[in-house]
Amino acid sequence: MDGAISQIIERDGRRFTFLRGYAEASSAEIESVLEPVIDMVLALGAPPKGDYYFARCGAAESLVQTPVHDVPEGAVCACGSTAEKEQEV
Repeated sequence: MDGAISQIIERDGRRFTFLRGYAEASSAEIESVLEPVIDMVLALGAPPKGDYYFARCGAAESLVQTPVHDVPEGAVCACGSTAEKEQEV
């Protein structure tokens, strides 16, 4: 799993892990944009302590690169794969 991790931010018993992939955020983007957002969320209402994972971004037209829960039901990729098929995998 170490090779899949881009960066880890630890805050008060919580570990926010950013995974490598198609278009992961750069270290500079994580530090300038995402770290302050994590700090704001923790200040407003901290989630339970534990590990949280942020997956890489995928091409908008690819069901294979998009988390299935973000894909509309019945969606079909240009390559012919369906959301249901990718969920099974």
